[in-house]
Amino acid sequence: MNLPFDLTEPFTVAQAAQAGITRNMLTGARYRRLFPGVYVAGDAPVSLPSLTGAALLAADCAEFVSHQTAAKLLGAAVADSAVIHLGTTAKHQSIVPGVHVHRFSTRPNLTTAAGLAVTAPAHTFVDLARVLDLVDAVALGDSLVHRGLTTPSQLTLLARARQGPGARAVRTAASYVRVGAQSPRESRLRMLPVLAGLPEPELQIEVIDRSGRRRFLDMGYRKWRVGIEYDGRHHVERAEQWEADILRREDVESESWHLISVTGRQLDAQPGQVLSRIVTAVQRAGMTVPPLRDTWRVCFPGYQSLIA
Repeated sequence: MNLPFDLTEPFTVAQAAQAGITRNMLTGARYRRLFPGVYVAGDAPVSLPSLTGAALLAADCAEFVSHQTAAKLLGAAVADSAVIHLGTTAKHQSIVPGVHVHRFSTRPNLTTAAGLAVTAPAHTFVDLARVLDLVDAVALGDSLVHRGLTTPSQLTLLARARQGPGARAVRTAASYVRVGAQSPRESRLRMLPVLAGLPEPELQIEVIDRSGRRRFLDMGYRKWRVGIEYDGRHHVERAEQWEADILRREDVESESWHLISVTGRQLDAQPGQVLSRIVTAVQRAGMTVPPLRDTWRVCFPGYQSLIA
């Protein structure tokens, strides 16, 4: 059968009918329903771009991709969503299970990701920063900046122009987005002392050891020579990387730096203990630590782990 479209890409019932594929045939094992009225070949792999394309076919009023789905397609750091998020400027909105169509009063700036029209990076940040908690919003913004898709100043300008519900949250999140955070966990780790009232750590601190080699610390306090490093899973899984990190640590500590290494488990389950380690290190180094605030507890799942 010569078909006018690729069965491995989402297609509608109407397209199927034009190609001679009946509704009864669509209910068989050869085809898979993605959304009401939208199908794909049963053995075709279904990725986020193809599922989003199917959602656009199913929600006939939708014009572009937005919110979490746009962020995912842009490669930004955002939690998975149980639904596909789309946008429209039309008053009528399609109701499709598994699809959330957001209504925009004006058409936002758009770009292309995975062949689909999605809200531009800065606009995607502003849309999501209204509904995400502060730390997650900052991690999203940091990741967009790290990928070269926007800048902190662009996010700040757009956030300042935001009006209505959530505008203050958007402006606050934008004010904390920085260049230099290389992973969402690094963003979270940076925000822990900040929300507790400590000075903001500097990112990607360059340290030159006695042999002239350049080393970069994830973050820290240069004045007090306290470095803070996030040790991700890859440090354990890759022996070469692990050994290199050990040598780097020895080199940096030989230059009278104190390094604090934080794992993902510690950050998630024991943020209070992590904060306590940072406070102890900077106090010993001579920093006058202000009275700590409790703001950090709201944004960290393991906040019940109190400072000793």
